[in-house]
Amino acid sequence: MSIINTPILNNSDLTRNRLSHLKNLGDVYWSFKNEYKRDHSHSYFRYPAMMVPQMIRKIIDEICNINPNIKHIHDPFVGSGTILTESMLRGLEFTGRDINPLSILLCKVKAGPFYEKALNIKIITLLKSIEVDTSDIIDIDFKNINKWFRKDVQIKLSKIRRYIKEEKSLWARRFFWVALAETIRLVSNSRTTTYKLHVREKEQIETRKVDVLKIFRNNLESNFNQFKETKAYLKNKRLLKKSTYNKNISLILGDARDKLKVKSNYDLVLTSPPYGDNHTTVTYGQYSYLPLSWIDLKDIDKNISNKYLETFSMIDSMSLGGRKCTELKKIEYLKNISPTYTHYYKIFENKPKELLNKITSFFYDLNQTLKPLCDNLNKEGYLIWTLGNRTVGGINIQLDSILVELFKHKGISLIDTIYRPIPNKRMASKNKSTKTMTRETILILKKQI
Repeated sequence: MSIINTPILNNSDLTRNRLSHLKNLGDVYWSFKNEYKRDHSHSYFRYPAMMVPQMIRKIIDEICNINPNIKHIHDPFVGSGTILTESMLRGLEFTGRDINPLSILLCKVKAGPFYEKALNIKIITLLKSIEVDTSDIIDIDFKNINKWFRKDVQIKLSKIRRYIKEEKSLWARRFFWVALAETIRLVSNSRTTTYKLHVREKEQIETRKVDVLKIFRNNLESNFNQFKETKAYLKNKRLLKKSTYNKNISLILGDARDKLKVKSNYDLVLTSPPYGDNHTTVTYGQYSYLPLSWIDLKDIDKNISNKYLETFSMIDSMSLGGRKCTELKKIEYLKNISPTYTHYYKIFENKPKELLNKITSFFYDLNQTLKPLCDNLNKEGYLIWTLGNRTVGGINIQLDSILVELFKHKGISLIDTIYRPIPNKRMASKNKSTKTMTRETILILKKQI
């Protein structure tokens, strides 16, 4: 079985030496337990398993000090946009991609533009229009809508949705959609203690007091305050031109396994892949299904397909490991390049087939994302991945070891590893395997010439 050991890389010794002090900072530092704060635009929406902004800041600052030529960061699993925001605060170019439309919406809002006065007027106008609307019309319908929303909630959400759609500026509509998405998360009949869709008890649904409009107003106010904070910071750093971020940002709705077209290669891949204990890791798709069902998807991407909402689990099925179909050629391919995968294959070979399907589908899909990354990464570019080890059938799977082996096959070498506890990364509280997800591994890798 393969265990991660830092290899001897003569041309990376300097980098390793300069990073070595990071390992010595200790668990308390890397937990960021006493410094954790979601400032700037990091709290627009409570997205699953969000990264710690303070950790990302430290990593970007350190790697840019080592190599001041880093100008362009790429995140193939952009999620809530933590890395996007931290890249912007440092005046860097950024390319992000995600298969979840809600993620791309959130990131597009975080990227600006930052028309503060205009947005303030639009917020006031929107709220006034909603308040004077006495209609009880429900404008939208989708499968099981009555299961997930009470009638009175549907009426109020319809009011909000109607006037968002009347807003003429796309950038403002997107800002409003994000506030609505967070509102939907809080007012639906789904429990908020899990990423999966789980309906509340009937009695709780019927007696629960839900002030939809107040929640929406509060979300708008909170997001607008963070919007202003982010703008002030960027303006102070002279990173805005006419209230627009002055570096290139590209946000792409798509599969990280597909070839990526970029205007310029990137210097650093900084990301955290989906991981967890469900068959598709964290169920981002289920979590996003209800908000996306109310949002005009064309405002996210004009070329978007309706397939994303065909079922509540469609996005998860499209994600890494989502299609649990294990072909012999996939097994053989992974066995040829990953001794650690081979070790687990032998463990699961005589267990229920679905367990082997889980790990094989996930790791084969994960491997498929690496070639596009390597193709567009500049020579001697860095890759920093934050990840945790999955648990399948009660067996802890060393995702970090397998990923290092997959990268080695593509000419990417491990420089060093850092381990950190994860007291603040939001994991599902009802996950019976939460005890296995108490730390993350930060892999620092480099593309060799």
